[in-house]
Amino acid sequence: MNSDQNVSEVKKVVAFDLDRTMFFCKDKFANPIWAKQMVAPLYLRDQGSVGDDVGSVCELNPVAWSLLQSLKDMEHVCCFVSSGRYFGISEQFQPSLGILKMFGLLHLFDPSLSVLEYKTFEKSQHFLKHPNHSFMLIDDNPTVRREAEQANNCVAVDISETHLSLRVIKWLEI
Repeated sequence: MNSDQNVSEVKKVVAFDLDRTMFFCKDKFANPIWAKQMVAPLYLRDQGSVGDDVGSVCELNPVAWSLLQSLKDMEHVCCFVSSGRYFGISEQFQPSLGILKMFGLLHLFDPSLSVLEYKTFEKSQHFLKHPNHSFMLIDDNPTVRREAEQANNCVAVDISETHLSLRVIKWLEI
């Protein structure tokens, strides 16, 4: 066995934030809210939106959905890394996970690399736990992107970046 076989290859992973990146949630007055503020029971209104018991709506971001779909079609590994956990609620009742299930997206994310944590969670710590992976985080929040890049195995980009898909594909090819 040569020494190259002892070194595991670094796997590139595209990591998506959830709130305000993968989907946008609004209350019945069209004010932005977090997914954890959605009130059960949730229901699928149509292919691109989920409603809740009090009139709030969560809409799938078409840019994020299109990118995720393309990446999965090309057999790239994707995960979600979110600090949108509702404190004190079990996994089965987390609104963010319920929304992903309603949109039919949960199965597209690698469960061993995906994480939904409470708001004090630092995403860079998650990336550092996976030293054999290189991550590209797609996130709406500039503070979170800067913090995530403190991990030496993460580059972070804005979901609203022009030509985002091209940038992601170029990164995957390097």
